Amino acid sequence: MVFPAESNAEREGTLTHPDGRVQRVRQAIGRPGEVRPGWWVLTGLADRIGAGMDPQGAPALFDAVKEAAPFMEALTLGEIGGRGARWQDADSASKVPGAEPSEQPLDHPPELPEGMRLGAAPSLWSGPVTAHAPSLRFLAPVQRAELAPVDAQRLGLEQGDDVLVSADGEEVRASVALRQAVSPGSVFLTAGTAEHNATALMNGVPRTVEVRKA
Repeated sequence: MVFPAESNAEREGTLTHPDGRVQRVRQAIGRPGEVRPGWWVLTGLADRIGAGMDPQGAPALFDAVKEAAPFMEALTLGEIGGRGARWQDADSASKVPGAEPSEQPLDHPPELPEGMRLGAAPSLWSGPVTAHAPSLRFLAPVQRAELAPVDAQRLGLEQGDDVLVSADGEEVRASVALRQAVSPGSVFLTAGTAEHNATALMNGVPRTVEVRKA
């Protein structure tokens, strides 16, 4: 089942950073077509299965989050509206439940088949942000395959060459971009492009791919 998702510019709510800083996120542009807030979709599904969630908006949802996570209860939307606030700095942070680290060994990921490891590199200007703003449309990225120079040399590729990146019968066309920072044996496609989208290959799981000249 697929639902129309919001872009970052259409979203309202809060964002929690890895350091615990909670910031307010405000909607900047209207939602096109049948796009609905993510919380609206999730609460609708919860009602269908009898879970009984019924917040009336993003502020009510924030209150529900604080109720579920008491260590955040001291934060208010007004307090986090500017630079944000770290929940660890509030008095309610003492309510974080204690936990002992697990002594179980970590599972090792399965070995990937032969090929190049595929990753997706995010772009600030991909997705609905540029698709629905004519003044920003020129910033929409085209698909590119970021490769280590050593891999490009091995495959007989140069900067700007057109290549086909394929896996399991699906393929994406991209132009080569040489990057010293990319580890040999890896290729990164731009995430969220309107055409030749990397999602066609990744399918939500680690994947190895073949890269060849178009």
